[in-house]
Amino acid sequence: MQVSVSSTTSMSKFQGQTGPKSLAGKNRSRFNALKHGRNAKSKVLPYESEKEYKTLVKAVLHDLKPEGAIEKDLAIQVVDSMWKRYRMEEKIRVRHEELFGQLDCEKIAALLDVPEKYIPFAPEYLMNMSYRFGSVQTAEALYAWQQYESMIKDYESGELTDLQDMADHFTSFFEYVEIWFRSAQQIYSLYDPTENKVHPKWIQQKEDFFEVIEPIGAMLFYQSHFMGWKDQIRNWMQSWYLAQKFELREVDQYELVVMKQAHLTQALLDKLMKIQKHKLDIWVRLGSLPAWQEKILTAVQKGVKLQNEMANSP
Repeated sequence: MQVSVSSTTSMSKFQGQTGPKSLAGKNRSRFNALKHGRNAKSKVLPYESEKEYKTLVKAVLHDLKPEGAIEKDLAIQVVDSMWKRYRMEEKIRVRHEELFGQLDCEKIAALLDVPEKYIPFAPEYLMNMSYRFGSVQTAEALYAWQQYESMIKDYESGELTDLQDMADHFTSFFEYVEIWFRSAQQIYSLYDPTENKVHPKWIQQKEDFFEVIEPIGAMLFYQSHFMGWKDQIRNWMQSWYLAQKFELREVDQYELVVMKQAHLTQALLDKLMKIQKHKLDIWVRLGSLPAWQEKILTAVQKGVKLQNEMANSP
């Protein structure tokens, strides 16, 4: 079957390029993969920031000031090693968060023998050992919480049922209630705006009032006890964490990668520094340093001279 030239040309459009035919063209194309290989196999994973990677490249190149293909390649290897280490460190952080995410504040509250009525209000800071309250905050919260407990006891026993009398008697606790009402933007305030007395609406809806102040009492309970619990919580969390053997093995593998990349980075830097020092020694012997290296050498020499003068001074 005869195939025309025009037919062959038309078919080549669908078959794609067949590459250079000449020996010179083939030799040139051999280096395309080498030239673009670093970009072809991206160091940045889909969920990572290309901008952050480029910023790291720029910073490292600025610090190392590589010259020539070998030095630049070593500098980029330093970047890639650092980038992999950062990736592993982020994985470790995320894995730790996942591990501790299996805990929750209510479980910790239960282990601390917190009264059952307060467990649903367990605050997030129970799992944050860097969180703290000052001694004055703790003391004030403890006093207000004790007033809350006394008020509930008197109310349930029928000894004190008038809400205004409660406000007059348990003043420290009601100061917290007023602050809470302001921040929570209640339908109406704790006190009547026309006179310094509990709002009539709350007196009429006493059961609603006690339901609203329940989390305030819980907040004061946790705030007044947290600093005394911290060592106990820390020890329990450590014991629980060490019990997660399978998960910890995974974290250990990540940490080994971090150490490996740190050692690789240092080895690459040592190699690069050795090359640059060798070049510097040659330039010193030839008496022809680049301008920026001339400045560095001059500064170093001045520093050495100054140290010698200070050492020899009486």
